[in-house]
Amino acid sequence: MKHKKCFAIVTTSVPSRTSKRSQFRPGYAFRMMALEGEKRELLTVLVHPKDFDWETRRIFGWVGLQIGTEAESWKQVKLRLPDVVYDNVYVHLVNKGMTRTIRNNCRRLCIPLFNPFVPNKLRVNQFLIGKETVKSYIPETKYARKPQDVFTLLDRFHSVYVKPTGGYGGKGVTRISHAGTGLYHLRADRLSDKQGHFERTMNRSELQSWLSHRLQIRHIVQQGLNLIQVDGGQIDFRVVVQRNDQGKWQLVGIIPKIAAAGGVVTNLIAGGRKTSFQELMLGHPELSHVGPLLEKAAIEIAQVLSIRYPTLCLLGFDMGVDREGKVWMIELNSKPARSLLAPSMQRLSSQLVTAFADYL
Repeated sequence: MKHKKCFAIVTTSVPSRTSKRSQFRPGYAFRMMALEGEKRELLTVLVHPKDFDWETRRIFGWVGLQIGTEAESWKQVKLRLPDVVYDNVYVHLVNKGMTRTIRNNCRRLCIPLFNPFVPNKLRVNQFLIGKETVKSYIPETKYARKPQDVFTLLDRFHSVYVKPTGGYGGKGVTRISHAGTGLYHLRADRLSDKQGHFERTMNRSELQSWLSHRLQIRHIVQQGLNLIQVDGGQIDFRVVVQRNDQGKWQLVGIIPKIAAAGGVVTNLIAGGRKTSFQELMLGHPELSHVGPLLEKAAIEIAQVLSIRYPTLCLLGFDMGVDREGKVWMIELNSKPARSLLAPSMQRLSSQLVTAFADYL
């Protein structure tokens, strides 16, 4: 088959050339991307970040043969530089600079690369709050450089969330609430890698001292939201949207996530749990109206962001609905975990990744 373009998926989930592995079978999502590539006459190759040779303009990657059959196999091949690149490296490795050279060289050689790096939480919020069509979805958020930055928001809201700017998995997210005259209640579900649950009541002086230590690394402070609850735990929704082969945003799925009773975050690793939207509706039919509201908000925000970042393809929003029915964007993730998605959503997501590569 003659391929109309070479599509490289950059991932650390494949063996690098130096590993000397002769056999390899990728996970379901990558196989679905490659299968969709066959339908679209794209040569889909999985490439470790270390296996770009920019001097010779060659890559070493894995290509699938007879995908989806009993005879399926994958072989490592040497190819010219790709026509389009998908950065699928884990976010913590991206933050450490693993794909910086690839991004710089793709820019230099005019090779389209998606998903581009999206800056930290506050910069995204600052950009969105300046856009009339989406600013109502964005909670007030500021850098927390010193304790007074936190107290300023605490003087206006009953509670605030203090979050590390480069955090993920709910790590380090602390809710601070008023707890009576001159007192504050602090709670975190996963304060650090070494310390899990944290809960304490402090006076203003104690809180100032605690914040002075905590804010030595960069944090933001965000207004607390009075979100709807299920079974005593606040609920938010992972809303995943992607672009198709026409460059248009569409919904992949909505996954409700429920915090533990009284919990701070809904991340599974920090004690939250997920359910399906259908199961949620069975027990709480009064929430059936939130689906269209969440989809509308996510697509509107994605459309605004893709004007700023034209090769954005995949976004996962953590969105909430407060008790007055207002939709809020709590957080944005340009590399949302596939593990949250139902199998049908994973299949659609994989197909759309390749469809967008075809569009580019």
